[in-house]
Amino acid sequence: MSIPFFDDALTKQENWQQEILREYGWYVHFVPNDEMFPNHINFHTHGLEESFNHPDLQMCFPLDTKIAHGIFSDAVTFIREGKSFRTGVKYTGVIEGDLSVEFIEAKEGGRTVLRMIFPNREGTYEGQIFAAQFEGSGD
Repeated sequence: MSIPFFDDALTKQENWQQEILREYGWYVHFVPNDEMFPNHINFHTHGLEESFNHPDLQMCFPLDTKIAHGIFSDAVTFIREGKSFRTGVKYTGVIEGDLSVEFIEAKEGGRTVLRMIFPNREGTYEGQIFAAQFEGSGD
């Protein structure tokens, strides 16, 4: 059974996504309260694989959506410049300050993504919010 309001909203969202992909090559989904993921947060990109031959990125860390989008934008700038992110490597310059982030492989919506892992102020992963980022794949 089709529900016109929901069908129309879905069509508008799909059209918007395609338009953004054509213009920028990627977009972000912010999924708060997602119990399938660490810290109940699932921020992730779409389009990096198709546009830049790079796995999409994910964050499972409690950030303001504008800050998360800014970090994704900076990461995509690195990717557009021909750099790539890999697991097991610490990267500086992705977030402000002298802290580095690293990536782990995770599953999101049936696809493999690179989850960006944020350290605490001491550069470690001690503390529930920080340690939780490593939990599960969410798929």
